[in-house]
Amino acid sequence: MRPSFPRRGVVCFLLAAGVLLALSAATAGAQTDARPWRARTLPHFYVDATYFASPGSGGALEIFYEVSYSQLQFLRKGGGYTADFEVQAILYDLKGRQVTGDSWRRRVTCSAYKETVSPELSYTETLRLASAPGRYELVVRTENVESGRQSSVTVRLDLRAIEALPAISDMLVGLCGPAPGPGDSAAVGPSGRMVIPHPRARFGERYSSMCVYAEVYDSVAAAGAVPRDTSGFRVFCRILDEEGATRLTDTAYVARTGGTSYLVYSPSLDDLNMGRYTLELRLGSGRGAAKSIGTFEIDESRFPLDVNIDDTMTLLGYIAHRSELEPLKEATGADRKRLWMEFWAKRDPNPETPENEFLIEFFERVHYANVNFSYFGGGWKTDRGRIYIRRGPPDNVEARPVTASGPAYEVWYYYQLNLTFVFVDRMGLGEYQLVGPSYE
Repeated sequence: MRPSFPRRGVVCFLLAAGVLLALSAATAGAQTDARPWRARTLPHFYVDATYFASPGSGGALEIFYEVSYSQLQFLRKGGGYTADFEVQAILYDLKGRQVTGDSWRRRVTCSAYKETVSPELSYTETLRLASAPGRYELVVRTENVESGRQSSVTVRLDLRAIEALPAISDMLVGLCGPAPGPGDSAAVGPSGRMVIPHPRARFGERYSSMCVYAEVYDSVAAAGAVPRDTSGFRVFCRILDEEGATRLTDTAYVARTGGTSYLVYSPSLDDLNMGRYTLELRLGSGRGAAKSIGTFEIDESRFPLDVNIDDTMTLLGYIAHRSELEPLKEATGADRKRLWMEFWAKRDPNPETPENEFLIEFFERVHYANVNFSYFGGGWKTDRGRIYIRRGPPDNVEARPVTASGPAYEVWYYYQLNLTFVFVDRMGLGEYQLVGPSYE
């Protein structure tokens, strides 16, 4: 039987301008929307999922969710505080028909009021749904029982079957826990560490180490098919940044324990700055080698403030006044980092949550601009990128390609803001310039 994981824990993204610049896939796993997955409305929570395919036709989708205590509604009961909430996890096929799903009611009890509003405390749980390989839409929903307030996360999944052995499963990206006690049954690696699910998939000064878990499926007939030492499998590991550059290469070894072997691996994050990264695990070095791909983020505590400071100030200038930015630019060392953290703390719409939703949304927009609006440089520097970062996605876009009578153009409509922006590609090279309104 595959090791299980702890069900409850205290667990608490982004990109950078000069380094602000994934999609997760696995040979026998889940290809998904870009992580991390988070509910954008209250109550905020995070979700992750890992698919463990069986050599037959079945498999299990493990769903990990984390909700901060501050997002639950506590009531005074007896000498403490109690919060009741419900969780639903439902898989739909591509035609919108429910394939499987379940719901669970959970209760959290605290002894002191300060625990109920603490952004440091959260409820983390692993849910399991039996599922066959295929393409699905996963919906995870939480609801506070007392208030009825609910939020949800919807993602696309491609659960992949094992087509040939040896194979490697989808990976679970988590935290490195201590060696388990006598009564624990967590996944344990050679170092004695266990893997604790971490749906946020964010690391930095607070969570400086990352552990990943994956399964290797083998058979006697597959012996010699991949490089291995006398004790098991050799797994080639590498971390890539958003531009596809390799930032780390490493090798891990998996002890062979029969048809299913277990990998627990902890890569070094010391040289990584704020941004999104891809971790690739590969059984062998050939083109057809089985592989598993996961994504994670390094948070704002690792922003390279001493690199490209002029670009950073230009980017922040989209949302801040010059008087705020000048002290940050002039400061050095620890003072600059303190001012950086204070800059974002002032804009945090929900200080009671572990993450700053404004900061996350801001850098998600930067990422989108870099991917979609680049023109001989960072997309965040273009007119469309600047408006997208400042205003968010438009409610509607009217686009016309180049014609004999005129250049290509785009009109962005923000109905709720009562704003309209017109961009024209005068040279026909993809450089859309803002022609109105001028105050932007």
